[in-house]
Amino acid sequence: MKVEENWQRIEAMRIVNRWIREGEAAALKGDFGPDWLVQLGGTLIERGKMGAETCRMRLAHIADDARPERDAERAWLVERIEQEVRQ
Repeated sequence: MKVEENWQRIEAMRIVNRWIREGEAAALKGDFGPDWLVQLGGTLIERGKMGAETCRMRLAHIADDARPERDAERAWLVERIEQEVRQ
């Protein structure tokens, strides 16, 4: 079981690191604000204690942020989550 838990953590790190790279690229183009990246970075720090599914749930929580200025971010993140779940 220990090996499986470690594998899930590695998988979660891979997924979130890719999302952060994509998010940073979007931020550099001016698509998202910096506080969105801070939230996602905080998720990566927390991820050390989470499996891949829990990590997806945390990111989904960020995607549920109801503020209107988050619409583009939320749509982008929900799309990324859905792609990962389908894989």
